[in-house]
Amino acid sequence: MAHQPMNASMVITLLIVEDCAEDRLTYRRFLQQDSLYTYQITELETTTEARIWCKQTTPDLILLDLMLPDSPGLALLEQLRQDVSLAQSAIIILTGQADVDTVIRSLKSGAQDYLIKNSLTPGHFQQAVHSALERLYLARNLEQRQAQQTLMTTIALRIQQSLQLDEVLDTTVREVRQLLNADRVLIYQFQPDWNGTIVAEAVLPGWTISLGTDVEDTCFQQGAGADYRRGKTRAIDDIYQADLTDCHVQLLERFEVKANLVVPILVRDQLWGLLVAHQCQSPRHWQALDLEMLDQLAVQIAIGIQQAHAYNQAQQTLIDLNQRTMELEITNQNLQIALEEIQVSEEELQIQNEDLMIANQTAEVERQRYEDLFNFAPDGYLVTNIHGLIQEANRAAKDLLAMEQSHLVGTPLVLYVPTQNRDSFIQNLHQVQASLQKQVYELSLQSQQGHLFPAEITATAIQNPQGRVVGIRWLIQDITERKRAETEHRRTERLQLEFDLLETILEVTLAGYWDWNIPEHQEYLSPTFKQMLGYEDHELPNIPETWQGLIFPEDLPGVMACFDRHVQSQGQLPFYNEVRYHHKNGSIVWVICAGQVIEWDEHHQPLRMVGCHIDITDLKHTETSLKASEARYRAIIEDQTELIARFLPDTTIVFVNEAYCRYFGVKQEEIIGRSYAPVVFEADQDKVAELVQTMTFENPTVTIENRVVVNGEIRWTQWINRMLFNEQGEFIEFQAVGRDITELKQIEADLRQANERLMHATRLKDEFLASMSHELRTPLNAILGMTEGLQDKIFGPINDRQQQVLNIIEHSGNHLLELINDILDLSKIESGKLELQISTISIKDLCEESLIVVRQAALKKEIQLSCHIPEDIGSIQADDRRLRQVLINLLNNAVKFTPAGGSVRLEVTRVPPAITTAMGEPEQAYLTQASIIFSVTDTGIGIAPENLYKLFQPFVQIDSKLNRQHSGTGLGLALSRRIVDLHGGEITVQSQLGQGSCFTFQIPDQPPSPSPNIRPPRQPSDLSPASETDPEGLRSTLILLAEDNEANVQTVSAYLQSYGYRLILARNGEDAIAQAKAHQPNLILMDIQMPNMDGITAIQHLRKEQDLIQVPIIALTALAMPGDRERCLEAGANEYLTKPVSLRQLVALIQDLLASW
Repeated sequence: MAHQPMNASMVITLLIVEDCAEDRLTYRRFLQQDSLYTYQITELETTTEARIWCKQTTPDLILLDLMLPDSPGLALLEQLRQDVSLAQSAIIILTGQADVDTVIRSLKSGAQDYLIKNSLTPGHFQQAVHSALERLYLARNLEQRQAQQTLMTTIALRIQQSLQLDEVLDTTVREVRQLLNADRVLIYQFQPDWNGTIVAEAVLPGWTISLGTDVEDTCFQQGAGADYRRGKTRAIDDIYQADLTDCHVQLLERFEVKANLVVPILVRDQLWGLLVAHQCQSPRHWQALDLEMLDQLAVQIAIGIQQAHAYNQAQQTLIDLNQRTMELEITNQNLQIALEEIQVSEEELQIQNEDLMIANQTAEVERQRYEDLFNFAPDGYLVTNIHGLIQEANRAAKDLLAMEQSHLVGTPLVLYVPTQNRDSFIQNLHQVQASLQKQVYELSLQSQQGHLFPAEITATAIQNPQGRVVGIRWLIQDITERKRAETEHRRTERLQLEFDLLETILEVTLAGYWDWNIPEHQEYLSPTFKQMLGYEDHELPNIPETWQGLIFPEDLPGVMACFDRHVQSQGQLPFYNEVRYHHKNGSIVWVICAGQVIEWDEHHQPLRMVGCHIDITDLKHTETSLKASEARYRAIIEDQTELIARFLPDTTIVFVNEAYCRYFGVKQEEIIGRSYAPVVFEADQDKVAELVQTMTFENPTVTIENRVVVNGEIRWTQWINRMLFNEQGEFIEFQAVGRDITELKQIEADLRQANERLMHATRLKDEFLASMSHELRTPLNAILGMTEGLQDKIFGPINDRQQQVLNIIEHSGNHLLELINDILDLSKIESGKLELQISTISIKDLCEESLIVVRQAALKKEIQLSCHIPEDIGSIQADDRRLRQVLINLLNNAVKFTPAGGSVRLEVTRVPPAITTAMGEPEQAYLTQASIIFSVTDTGIGIAPENLYKLFQPFVQIDSKLNRQHSGTGLGLALSRRIVDLHGGEITVQSQLGQGSCFTFQIPDQPPSPSPNIRPPRQPSDLSPASETDPEGLRSTLILLAEDNEANVQTVSAYLQSYGYRLILARNGEDAIAQAKAHQPNLILMDIQMPNMDGITAIQHLRKEQDLIQVPIIALTALAMPGDRERCLEAGANEYLTKPVSLRQLVALIQDLLASW
């Protein structure tokens, strides 16, 4: 049967007695990983410290190491068990070696379990802790139930023995309050209008005293009491969470109530009042036993009320009888006076005398009959004066009080009342005389020899004719047998209920149970118990020797000793054992064996005992892992350098670790139970509270940075706040894990200043690059344009020497342009503005086209150029232009730095996805991405190891001699590395001086997606003038050229006019808009940087003109900075070219746009 867990929301007080700091850390870490309970941990290293601490504090659980420096842990265990019982603290032994004898001694000395340190796991450790706490809960529960049963018996006996209801009620609420440990217990009596009065109360000092208070409960009058009239009880853990009406909550707040138990008192099925328990300090989780006890007490109180009512009725009957007797006596006296006063004749007197004699004879007969009734009545009959002196007593009274009738007369009746009951007797004596009403009550009397017996007493006042009380008539009935019968009946009912409940529970849980007839040496063992050990019902006989033969021999003495204690205490000490049995298959079965003697003989010897067996083998197996886990969790929490705190929604701290205490300079006992707010800097308190409020079940985590006050100093901290939930998914508390970030905040401030300076420097650099680009590209445009025009013989024929000069000019100009482009590309990458244009690329075509570029240079140096590309290499997602740039750069470098007669080889391989495990953690595996590897290997001059780090730095070459031998910008490898990085890959190099180098770059098959809405620029290879043109068509084509640089105007104009195009010119943006409106050109060439109005503004204006919306516009600029192309296209340009512009490509682009237009 599964144990009922302790309240998961409570804080478990736990003591670790262990001299090894590492072991304590492990236990604490295991405990902190436990999601079921919250632990308040104390760590001690010696038995002396532990003994002193336990005298001041009673922990729920003790983890005790057997090997301690000052004395063995076993000695401390035996000492602790002398101070604390099984119901007060659970003890788990920790040992480094599984010594069976030591373990057995530990368990016999009072330990609940033991754990082997070397085999601890979090699960086993936590399981052992949970099991110990659950057994502790069962012991406490049983102890509480026994205390409640004792209290019930005492109160029920007091109610039945006394008719002083007020005194009984006062004693009842006082004892119930102490047992429940409640702040207030009261009895509330209803009036006919459903208002009521508090007639009995027991309350702790400091809370409002409400005894005698009249309560007007409008909620009850409106029908809220219907449930109570039907006998329904109610337990409220928190009045603000119980869905009560506003008026009901206000009434409870009036009496400072936070939680309560309410049980109706029903007298003859009518609602007489309520028995109520209040918790005023805080909400409280009530146990089912609490409500059950109050319900049973309410029944006893109802019985007492009925008895008092019956006694009052009997007293009234006795008063009426005495009144009639007095009236008869008065009548007789009046008749006697009348006879004396009447004068009759002698004859009449004779007749009267005869009549009188006859009357006397009749009276004597009646008197004799009265005396016979008086003397032979089965109940005692006494007559006393108003002071309680006995004047008459019948034989039954003599027998009850064991005195002769003559000796009874003249003695005070109070002498036969026990001393403790005399005040009550005298009070009833006065009450009879004052009220003149019959009083019926139960009272213990004692005979002359001191024999006590319960009696039901009916007292009636005797009045004289003037109505004055002259005596009291007492009717005494010995109710010993009736009381014995009532007690036996209640006991039988209770035992039957308990047996029925036990039988039902055992049947539901499939636990075994047993019934032992002790004198006859017979014992019934249920089939479920036998099945628990692997046997069928018929295989084991129903005798005590059966289980004694199956139990472990070392466990049997403990069972028998527990049985002896149970018998000697008359059942007050529980019979409860955890023992081992041999299973039929040879395995060990752990069993809880619990029982109760239910029948005793007159000599208080046991006759019959029943009990149950519960299989806890699985629980035992998991205890070890649970204990180990909890210890590790607790150790982790306590040894964390981070600050860890747990707090409730009202900011009350319930746990802090040692790091938190050290940081704030406080002790745990000083901070736990208080709000965390005082340590938060005042200006940040509202912000922290608001952020904590934002946590929900859907978003249970929030990170907060705030200032705190540490020893008067303001410091910055960062906290990760998280909501914690129990196994049922219910929120229980917050956990905050923090660290000091004061230095980090200072670093951030310094970093912000550095970033601001860097951004300023970057802006200056961008401005310089923009200016440099414009100033260099503008003349280069004219230089290369004129060179191209001369080479195409636009200005007339040229000879071979002039062609060589033009080739030199073109090569030098292109080299300068390459330098400018590399600088700008590097700047774009570093500023994050270079965007990849991703497309599907044939790897084979890419490699072959790149080899074509360097093949001519390789042939000149007689370098063997080879490649290895698998036929099924397929394609890759990448930026074609940029990847080609990297590959050509590496091939160019290989050819450039390889001496004549050497070799250069290009190899490409595809690496499929693979499962990879992290080093040292095989359970953490992940899937790597497919990739393509490009390798360029040469037999060149090689690179010394100390120079490898310089390779990918911009503007750096390894040796200035190489710079003089081989032209270059020093930017190629730097650009290549950044382009590969943008693709999500990496580039590496292996080299040996004098033998050659191998450059390898690896590109994932799925690089970042291309930027949206950006049209890729036209490549030079895409553009070439048409081989055949229509002169007539060209002569009809009008082109508007907007350019402010005269050299560029002449260069472009001459070249385009040589192709037959007609041109009109504009020197600025305003002029371009006017010319376009006036002449409606077929195409517009728009320079971006012009005076008065720039080209972008002019394009925007042109695109607003209805007649010019579709006219193709080519933007020309010498800036070529990051973002320039996008701004031009967004303004409305169709294409974008950077200066210097290849005139051949310009003509090809114009033809392409006009053809599509």
